[in-house]
Amino acid sequence: MYVKFGDTELEFILRMAKLSVSWGLGEAVGRALAVLLLSNKPLSQKEISKLTGYSVSQISSSLSLLESLGLVIYSKEGKRKLYKVAGSLLDVLENFLERTLKNQLLPTVKFIRENLPRFNERTRENAERLLQEYEKARILIEMNVVYLKKWKDLSPENFAKKMRIVMQ
Repeated sequence: MYVKFGDTELEFILRMAKLSVSWGLGEAVGRALAVLLLSNKPLSQKEISKLTGYSVSQISSSLSLLESLGLVIYSKEGKRKLYKVAGSLLDVLENFLERTLKNQLLPTVKFIRENLPRFNERTRENAERLLQEYEKARILIEMNVVYLKKWKDLSPENFAKKMRIVMQ
C-alpha cells in the first residue's frame, strides 16, 4: 500500500465523511474522496477499501458516484484501475449546489407557482411568502455557483476580496 495514515489524517477523513453525509453523498463517498485527496497518488479500489474500512463493493459504488460528479478519474495499470482526484472540495460544493438547485429548489418553486391558486384560503398567503423565499434562495444559489466557477482557482485572500466587492 502506498499510504499510511495517522490520527490527524483519520480525523480529516472523518470530517470529510460528515461533510459528505450532510451533502447527501454518503459517508463512504466522503471517506473515499478524503483518502484520495490526502494520498495525492492514484490508488486501487482495494487500497482505498483498506484505508477507509469499507468493502471493495462499497468503494466501487462510491468511486462511480465521484466519477459521475467529475471529481475522480481513473487510469488502467494492467487489469487494475487506479483512481485519483480530478476535482477539489470546491468542485464538490459547486456540484452539491447545482444538484440542490436542479433537483429540489427549482421543482418546488415550479410546484408552488403552478399550484398557488389551488392552495386553500388559509394557506395561500403562506404559500406566496414561501414562493418568494424559494425564489431568493434560487437566486442566491445561482449567484454562488457563478462566483464559485469563476473564482475557485483564486487564493483565499483574492477570493475574499472579490466577494467583498460583490457584497457591497
